Amino acid sequence: MGTVVAREELGVAAGEDAGTRGFNDVALAVFVVVLPVAAVGATVSLRWTALVAWPAAAGVVALALRRERDRRAQVAWMEGTVLVVQDSGGVRRCDLAAAREVDLTHTAGLRGDRSFRVLVARNEARGPAVRLVLRDRRGRPLGAQDLRLLAAALDASRVGGAVARALREMAEYGRERTSSERVDWTHRTGR
Repeated sequence: MGTVVAREELGVAAGEDAGTRGFNDVALAVFVVVLPVAAVGATVSLRWTALVAWPAAAGVVALALRRERDRRAQVAWMEGTVLVVQDSGGVRRCDLAAAREVDLTHTAGLRGDRSFRVLVARNEARGPAVRLVLRDRRGRPLGAQDLRLLAAALDASRVGGAVARALREMAEYGRERTSSERVDWTHRTGR
């Protein structure tokens, strides 16, 4: 029989916290409706503005879909070095130690939305990506212990070294440091 691997629960994301600005939701919904209607109207009346309205409508719809994807509730856990993420799209798995592609991106949002880092990992070159929004069940950034657990799983990967360092830095400082904070400025203080 196979060995039993302990299941390490990671933060549970339950959508945005109570501080989310409802204005962004309403404004985006209005644009998702108004821009396609304007594009249809411009196309029917054979106006040149249709050339601008259709790409604008497509861009707003794409932003709305990405924003909604990043706000979906998700449950994640580690089974050894395998990251398992479950959301409304199903259950996805990725062995972080054997991942062919690992990246840290940001959530899609509008001005005023909280932004979180997103761990994106893929085992096969063209296989489905596993996306983990690095936040807990209260909508806060994922805890230091969970970030270190993800970094430890990435240590064995050939491509995850930079991401593992970034996760450890986030665990140590509670946030990502800016580029000027990473520079050693001690040479400026000497005479």
